[in-house]
Amino acid sequence: MSSPQAALVRPEGHLAWLRPLRVVPLVLVAMIVVAVLGLVACAPSVPATAARPAPTATSSAPPRPGSTPTAAQGALVAMIDALPVSSSTPPAKYVRADFGAAWADTDRNGCDTRNDVLARDLLDAQTKPDTRGCVVTSGVLHDPYTGTTLTWTKAGGGIDIDHVVPLEQAWAAGAWTWTTERREQFANDLPELQATVSSTNRAKGDSPIQTWTPPDPTYLCTYTTRWVQTKTTWQLTVTQDEKTRLLHLATNC
Repeated sequence: MSSPQAALVRPEGHLAWLRPLRVVPLVLVAMIVVAVLGLVACAPSVPATAARPAPTATSSAPPRPGSTPTAAQGALVAMIDALPVSSSTPPAKYVRADFGAAWADTDRNGCDTRNDVLARDLLDAQTKPDTRGCVVTSGVLHDPYTGTTLTWTKAGGGIDIDHVVPLEQAWAAGAWTWTTERREQFANDLPELQATVSSTNRAKGDSPIQTWTPPDPTYLCTYTTRWVQTKTTWQLTVTQDEKTRLLHLATNC
């Protein structure tokens, strides 16, 4: 017969096998927590949108038209700045004859300068037979000064050849000091000449750029550039008013 003390100990020994079962859930919970933490640590980080720098005014807003000079505009302004200013007055008045014969064949190609310009500026230019291709008889002019198109014939007329820098303006800007031969070369310089409708050429006359520019505003920058190139190439001076006007035109191109 067992003692009462042995009876009391027996139940405890009988339930001892349950102790590991109480530990298992704790171990599983710990393993799950570790696994979750590992997944969080391995997940790629996403930068917070609040941390992104806000776009600046220069990166989001386009520049105002004309606010950033182009390379061509900068070069044009530099050429204008380099033109010498003079207020001197020629000792004699301008006379057309001082620039030699009109439309002389100064390039010795066998054709006079007027026909050289017509052949260059007219589309579908036709020439008179037996003139070595020199006498232009018809063609189509897309006039850059006016933006208009003219179908021209020699018999009908209607086209003049304009000096971008008029001869009288060149005379006052230093051509009066040249030899007659040099003035004749200037009067027949092809880059300085432009075919245009007669009425426009005659409206311009000998006007400086301060008072006359082409009626078609889309050609204004090209006209300004040609004026400056002529003055630069031939080492002619400008007046202060002329330089001011040129700079204004250049900075608005």
